[in-house]
Amino acid sequence: MDTTIDLTDSPVRATFPVPSNSPSPPSSPGSEPPLPSSQLTSSPPSSASLNLSTSSASLKCPVCLETFHAIRHRGSRLASTICGHVFCGRCLPDCVRTSGQCPTCRRKLGYQDFHPLYLY
Repeated sequence: MDTTIDLTDSPVRATFPVPSNSPSPPSSPGSEPPLPSSQLTSSPPSSASLNLSTSSASLKCPVCLETFHAIRHRGSRLASTICGHVFCGRCLPDCVRTSGQCPTCRRKLGYQDFHPLYLY
């Protein structure tokens, strides 16, 4: 199956060196041996990962572009689809009613395919 995953807006993950005294995971036949810790790259954590409250406040409903914090502040709920995408509780039912698809990945959805999400 050919599947494309768009990681354009995904956060960058830092890789950290493995201590030399820790056991290495077993390798499978034909796989490359792990790099020594001296060859692993380490980048400092990004400012977005350091301040989680700021990054979570910038998360938005992809339909109405309102922040999740503002949605919860007005008393509305968030909703998650079975494909894992999160929307405000106003937009998602409207999108399912009009198109029958997830607005993000276009997976076919029905009213039974999403549920309230309790994050805050």
